[in-house]
Amino acid sequence: ARQRLWPALAEANTALGPERRAEAYLCSLHAEWAGAAISWPREDVTAILAKENPTSHDVRLVTAAILGDNPAPLPALRHFVEEHHALFPVRGAWLIALKFAALAGGDPLGLARSRDRILLRLLEHGYEPDRDLPAFLRFAGLRNSDKVRLVRDRIGEVHRAVRDWTAGSLDDDRHPTLAYIDLLFAWGLATIGETTAAHGHVQAARTRLERPDDTDELAMTSTFLFRAYWQRIDDALASRRHGGLLQGELISTLEDYRRRGEGVANSPHATAVYAIERLREHSAILEPHESLIAWRSFAKNSSPLALQLHALSLVHQPKMLVRQTRELLQAGTAKDRVTVLHDAVLLAPRAGEDFTIELIGSVPDALTATLTNSAGQEDFLQTQARLLAHAIRLAVFFDAEKILARLLKVSINLMTAQPLAGRYETVATLARPTIRSLARLTSQDILARYVKSLESNVLENQPLSLTGKADALPAVQRAYLALAAGHLALGEVDVATPIMDIVRERIAVPRDMKLVDSVKLTRTYLAALGSGPVEWSIPRILDVFAQVEPQRIPNRQATARHYSLFHLQFAEEAVLALASDDSQAGRESRRWLDEDELLVRRRIHADVRRLVGTQTGES
Repeated sequence: ARQRLWPALAEANTALGPERRAEAYLCSLHAEWAGAAISWPREDVTAILAKENPTSHDVRLVTAAILGDNPAPLPALRHFVEEHHALFPVRGAWLIALKFAALAGGDPLGLARSRDRILLRLLEHGYEPDRDLPAFLRFAGLRNSDKVRLVRDRIGEVHRAVRDWTAGSLDDDRHPTLAYIDLLFAWGLATIGETTAAHGHVQAARTRLERPDDTDELAMTSTFLFRAYWQRIDDALASRRHGGLLQGELISTLEDYRRRGEGVANSPHATAVYAIERLREHSAILEPHESLIAWRSFAKNSSPLALQLHALSLVHQPKMLVRQTRELLQAGTAKDRVTVLHDAVLLAPRAGEDFTIELIGSVPDALTATLTNSAGQEDFLQTQARLLAHAIRLAVFFDAEKILARLLKVSINLMTAQPLAGRYETVATLARPTIRSLARLTSQDILARYVKSLESNVLENQPLSLTGKADALPAVQRAYLALAAGHLALGEVDVATPIMDIVRERIAVPRDMKLVDSVKLTRTYLAALGSGPVEWSIPRILDVFAQVEPQRIPNRQATARHYSLFHLQFAEEAVLALASDDSQAGRESRRWLDEDELLVRRRIHADVRRLVGTQTGES
């Protein structure tokens, strides 16, 4: 029924005059997408096609010229679309691709290139509401659910608690860490539509951090990181999906620092690069999908494979990326293959859907070949876990159901490859990112089956005990937190609460727990809270910063002059639990956008399959 309204909405907006033509254009696109016959305005666009910087109105006129069969030179139209494809709404870009393919007599290769370009844009940025949706949809309650309103009411309270706790721990109310915490909460505020408050925190942090000086280590680090956080905050303010690479200007600046510091003893540039990369490596807000290893760029510490993978990350030419990736996969051991896939899977969408499917389809066999390699090797476990999470995300995005099923099966196999007593670290590392990906991207049925398998096949239906000696081990409790997160994502709060309460008590009274174990357990607990209802989670988040003694968390790492990594990790987990796309409030605020984007992706896949099938049948 909704689809039948689009032509009428287009006509109504057109009748309201020139100030509503942008709305009329978007409604017309939705109408044509739904199969309606649209009468596009006929205007001469010859002069527009020569512009280097077209306006959004220019893009609307070119779209009308293509879809409405207006007279214009086809090569010039194609060139304009190629040069300015990012300016077109997703639906418009795909309808134009279909029109060009039809004019070329099919052109499946050209259509596949258009598909890859559009899907890469959706993968990295998602829907851009200002470009893709009429205003009445952009502002129709996407960020006004009860849960989002509750987060808005309480996020300031959590911010103050985290900031006060950190200042007490560092014993320094001017430490740069506090400004970074303000930026983390600015990002959280931006994701829930609190524009004014977000800008206030950004301006306060700018005063403390932005000091352009390419000779001073502290200034280079703080200026770069401020601008990187600002990019993510700006994306959130514009309702763009949290993802994608940092801006080219930032990456160029970092590469310049890297070059200037290479081979120079005590170089401020090399030290700044390490501090920047270290935080990017550990921050899901700065780098939501890219996985970094801070020391990779330093030749004296890096293995040949690590250096090759760093070089691979800088390749953007599709054919070269495919060739170099395949060469790396053919060499080395089974563990090397997993390491290469870990990086290459993230880069694969640059080379298109076919190559991405090829790589994620090889992940189950590569992981199976290393079933026994990860015991006692936490770094390699982390590599396997991230590879699984990335591959699952891409399998869902590219609608590869069979590959997804194989990935979930190998996830369980990796965890059950060891006896129960020795598998908890594996469960703690592998299960949580898998559950997070499933909760964010798939149906409740798929998530429920995975959680049930984790509970029965992996943890063998053993409950977490308050008094058991083995159950007091941090790895055991982190494994059960992964299970609790799954139950919370399914709405089973009563099942998850006993586990959460046991860990909550352990965090408050860490006794003889090592610092690194205490930090990991607390972060895992905060992350699990993000899967639960916000009215249940917020008091527990506040409780963490009231119970954990500030003096127990030191700032002794190599980056201590720049920031305290432990404190930023705690703060980021709190923010993500409240406002990320994986949190319950975040999922609610984007649910309609995500569902509509899924329909668009499925339509694009179906159109390509139909056209390729038609071409095959004709040949």
